[in-house]
Amino acid sequence: KWRLWVFGDFFALFKPENMVGMTQYGRKIFSAICLFILGGLTAHIFFRDPWPRLAPLNSESPPWLKPGNPKEHRGLAALKRELRKGGLADANHVELFEKVRILCWVMTNPNNLKVKAQAIKETWGAKCNKAVYMSSVADSSFPAVGLGADGEKLWPKARKAWYHIYENYADDYDWFLKSDDDTFVIVENLRYFASKLNANEPHYLGRRFKPQGDYNSVGAGYVVSRAALKKLGPTLKDEGGCPSTSGAEDAQMTICLHRVGIEPDDTRDGVRERFNPFPLSHRLVPASVPRDFWYWRYITSKPNTDGPDCCSDLTISFHFISPNQMHVLYFYIYHLHPYGWFKADADLPKPKFVRSVEQKVKVKVEQVSKDTQP
Repeated sequence: KWRLWVFGDFFALFKPENMVGMTQYGRKIFSAICLFILGGLTAHIFFRDPWPRLAPLNSESPPWLKPGNPKEHRGLAALKRELRKGGLADANHVELFEKVRILCWVMTNPNNLKVKAQAIKETWGAKCNKAVYMSSVADSSFPAVGLGADGEKLWPKARKAWYHIYENYADDYDWFLKSDDDTFVIVENLRYFASKLNANEPHYLGRRFKPQGDYNSVGAGYVVSRAALKKLGPTLKDEGGCPSTSGAEDAQMTICLHRVGIEPDDTRDGVRERFNPFPLSHRLVPASVPRDFWYWRYITSKPNTDGPDCCSDLTISFHFISPNQMHVLYFYIYHLHPYGWFKADADLPKPKFVRSVEQKVKVKVEQVSKDTQP
């Protein structure tokens, strides 16, 4: 009805009595404008697309990432809800979340905060027990910690960030992951791998390269245990112990840890790597990384092959991942599986503390059974 009313008033404008006083040229201009508007309205009404257009992945969170979605593991409470429903979480997963506490901190900058860091926040960042975002400028709305190091090279910024983590969180978490804002981390696999180690002993986890002595690649992400952080922390204010020289972050971090007696761990799954400094496509597709590329000279393990055997089935990280690809990987890993082929974790050895609890329960059940026998 409203459309008929609008068009009725519109055509009334062209009645001769309503155009008195206008020059012939003015009437032509007025008619052309009105006909242009009429054509636009007609096209909108009769030819508009009835289907909603898809927004880019990094402009709005996909539906499965919205807060409150029961399939999104956001913290321990969500894990327990999923467990009660018989969904994606299992008892070992919840147990690990409580026992192996991981703080993840992400190095970013003001230009990337609302794009790259936002993609991490919406995907794998939610899997950490705590996620901290470091930028050169503080942003309370994100939030991001301001390092006040705009224009500085990566290592001086990372050194300040590590000291912030040491000062504020060293006693609250077991493991501390440093990631770039284009690294994708499968936190559950890191948590499972770390569960077999003792956080009260110094450990330095990542992808080992061999030039300048063994060091862990910064792009693949690297991890220190609570004990390692407590040994490193006091030296971060000491130029003699951990210099702020503007060298490569991964090499400088290794130098500082070496000075307190900490060397990189071997994180391989046999000969397959868990931490990867490239996207999966670069390793999965043969010859994607040319044989004369620096990577093949830096690797510490042989054989190191392309194809499906490139990476561990329990891979922890990939590097050079765009914001859109963050969402794609997240969907593939946490939501998509073929019917009848979903591989349960039952075949994996359980963490020591889980086996210990199960053994105590078994002994208790046997004792109760004996006590209740006639």
